[in-house]
Amino acid sequence: MTANTSDADRLITSAHAVLDRTIAVPPHQVSRVAAFLARRALEAITRDLCERVGVRSDIATMRARLVVLRHHTNATTAELLARSWLGLSRACHHHAFEFAPNENEVRRLLEHVKSTRPRDEHL
Repeated sequence: MTANTSDADRLITSAHAVLDRTIAVPPHQVSRVAAFLARRALEAITRDLCERVGVRSDIATMRARLVVLRHHTNATTAELLARSWLGLSRACHHHAFEFAPNENEVRRLLEHVKSTRPRDEHL
């Protein structure tokens, strides 16, 4: 397990703790904080996946990493990464005219993030 993977595991655990209310967060911010933690975990996972396929990811944007991974991982994993990142990014941003993200949606996206953690069969 690389540093990025263990970082991702810690972030995923923290996101679950926020959603389960074992980490104190103002009630109106629970889903957004959990989404932010899940997105950070996903970013760590994409860095780890890029490193596993020999692509230097420290200078690449997240969008560039997602494009690279479309060509270096299986299609299912690449699509799940992209959809999850877009959904979490949308959930992280606050707009005056939108409701906070739904907790169930954040939980679903968090499960997608967990399923994309690097394992040899994903490559």
